[in-house]
Amino acid sequence: MANVQGVVAPFSSLISMLPVAQTDGALSETVGQVRQQLAQSTATGNQQSPAVELMISDFARYHLAMAVIALIAAAISLAVTVVVWARFARTARSDRRTRFMSGSIGLLTALFTLGLIVVGVANMGTAADPAPALAAFFDGGL
Repeated sequence: MANVQGVVAPFSSLISMLPVAQTDGALSETVGQVRQQLAQSTATGNQQSPAVELMISDFARYHLAMAVIALIAAAISLAVTVVVWARFARTARSDRRTRFMSGSIGLLTALFTLGLIVVGVANMGTAADPAPALAAFFDGGL
């Protein structure tokens, strides 16, 4: 999932490697300017520089890609869950081992599906309004 996400939005994939906590040098100054523009834009809706606009749009694309990927994976996981639970229902009660394994795998895939749905929905929310999340990243919050 992360590899596909990295192809769709390479800048945001690599930005996590940026030492935003660094307090000296040119990088620190640049990160400070980005923080300031993001804070101003999220507070008042002001226009940003083209570079910050590009960062925000790439960050939105990054999260939209993860939302789509997670929801596709959730659909596949849901299909597996249905198949496993159908097998559980068809298995005779006397075959306790098969029922136990089918029930256990069915429960785990159902929980995995729910987790993927949560990831997808959270990423859709971030993709819809990426500037505050990007500002939180630059403030050290992500």
